[in-house]
Amino acid sequence: MADEVIEADAAGSKELTVSCRPLEIASNIGQLREWVEAQIAPFKGAVLDLSDNGKVAEASKVYAGLNALAERVDTARKERVRELSAPIDRLDSEAKALVADIRSAYREGKGQIDEVREAQRKARRAHLEQEWQGCVGELAGLIGFGVVEDSKWSNATFGELKAEKAVQDKAAEVIDGMAALKAARLEFEREAEYVFYRTASLQEALRRNEQLKAEHKAREEKLALAARLEEERKAKYRPVGEPAPGASPEAVAAVQEASPVPDEAVPADAVPGAGAPGMRLHYTLEIIATREQARRIRDFVKEAGAQGVSFKGVEVRDGE
Repeated sequence: MADEVIEADAAGSKELTVSCRPLEIASNIGQLREWVEAQIAPFKGAVLDLSDNGKVAEASKVYAGLNALAERVDTARKERVRELSAPIDRLDSEAKALVADIRSAYREGKGQIDEVREAQRKARRAHLEQEWQGCVGELAGLIGFGVVEDSKWSNATFGELKAEKAVQDKAAEVIDGMAALKAARLEFEREAEYVFYRTASLQEALRRNEQLKAEHKAREEKLALAARLEEERKAKYRPVGEPAPGASPEAVAAVQEASPVPDEAVPADAVPGAGAPGMRLHYTLEIIATREQARRIRDFVKEAGAQGVSFKGVEVRDGE
């Protein structure tokens, strides 16, 4: 292949040049318009008398002639435009064919050039990957070259020495980042290291540690709140005689001393007059129930024969 660089010479023989004379078109459209306007004037805004079939047929014939006139003028227009456009169409077709030939030759050579450049790019990348592995040592098994690679390093337009220097600088940055990550002794060290292995970014690793810390703190606060609410609920509905959680021994003893003894633990003779005829005992029952449940308990006690049954309740909404 010649080493000639294709350029246009002074005479322009290597450039497409087109010359033409100014186009002047003469027609009788002006005169024709005057005649046409005279012909169609009676038809503008006309109200036709179509009272019988004969008049309808006559009107159809007249308007068919009017349409035929339009067709003749339009046919003449198309013929003349086609004749005038023929040289331009021919030039356009020939120029496109010439461009297609040039591009076909371009594609053949460009394909070969692309293959060679791709092979060079792969060879450059393989060399830089070896450089990376040599710089970071064991870290190469955790942080692959693809994590830190910049695609421009493998381009032929990017100098080879410049690319090697970029890889070396990146390796030093990663080694320093890993050392800083180890020295920080983070709360979520393993998770942070995983992010560092995937991104080779100390900032991203530290950000992940802070994110996990915030999530852990939020969970602990929720658990503490739930525990506190549960203790408050238990304290509000604690049975009589049961000491509060964490109460001192003295407080526990005082509550137990003041608590009533269950009926089954009280001997019959411990209650004065318990066995005497007509003797009745008064009992107090404390429950936590809905209104419907309280009504059922009241009805059950009445059916058992108890007298003077009276229920007094205090409504407590959930969460109070």
